Amino acid sequence: MVRAEMRELAPADVTLARHPASAAELVALREHFAVEVQVRAEVLGMRIISFGWTTAALLAGRKTVTRRLWKAPYARRFHKGDLLAAYDRSPRIGGKHVATIRLTADPYLESTADAPPEDYAGEGFDYLTELGKNVDGMPPASLWRVWHWPQTAQMLWVVRFELVDISNRIDLGKQLLAALGEEPTAGLAG
Repeated sequence: MVRAEMRELAPADVTLARHPASAAELVALREHFAVEVQVRAEVLGMRIISFGWTTAALLAGRKTVTRRLWKAPYARRFHKGDLLAAYDRSPRIGGKHVATIRLTADPYLESTADAPPEDYAGEGFDYLTELGKNVDGMPPASLWRVWHWPQTAQMLWVVRFELVDISNRIDLGKQLLAALGEEPTAGLAG
């Protein structure tokens, strides 16, 4: 976003005339745009869900389930058939809308120790393993084992979904590379 566009969208109490912006102005802008993104998604009837480490699997169509540490009142706002705006990370920290997903079931509570074997692939862990990528700082197989240890198992909300659309398909290659932590080649740059 160019500075002139930011100036038009920025809240009245943030000035962008000076360069560089103060740290307080940058924080205010980030918070303003995160709220604006949330409002736009809600106007479109979509809530936001972020995928962080597993974004590459989502964009490759290799992720169909996620587990969340949500409070019950929040989880109960989601229902089978809901469309959600999928982000590569929280919009509060600069995340981007990368896809749209549709819930295939109402979210439900389940112990990680009871996660069925097929959910290893559904979580995108097999794909991330193929790529040599970690999840939360550890290989996916290690995280899966930790989830199944009785001492470390936890109750999480299981969210099952299908990929409906990838945002801005022209940038799909760039999004996949960014999710993998790689730089685009000359053919994708620009």
